[in-house]
Amino acid sequence: MEEEKDPSPEYLRDFNDGFWIAENEKDVSDILSKIDSNNPRISAMKAGVKTYKEEKSPARYPSWLKPRTSRDNNSLPDKQSPTKNIDPDR
Repeated sequence: MEEEKDPSPEYLRDFNDGFWIAENEKDVSDILSKIDSNNPRISAMKAGVKTYKEEKSPARYPSWLKPRTSRDNNSLPDKQSPTKNIDPDR
């Protein structure tokens, strides 16, 4: 079995830079994702961008935070429901 190595400080710095870019500079992160390079710095930044996108994916959200689909909207009460005829003075 292989031992896991701690990433180098340079890799962590570049990974975090990529994560920050994905979070704050979407246009730049899209360009960075398309770069085809074997450069370790670019690879670490691309890994940071990828991790950010995976973490922000709606599939990872708890059910109460997931966006509603049209199928879910059918289960919501209709605005024209029978409760409209309830007399508020009673």
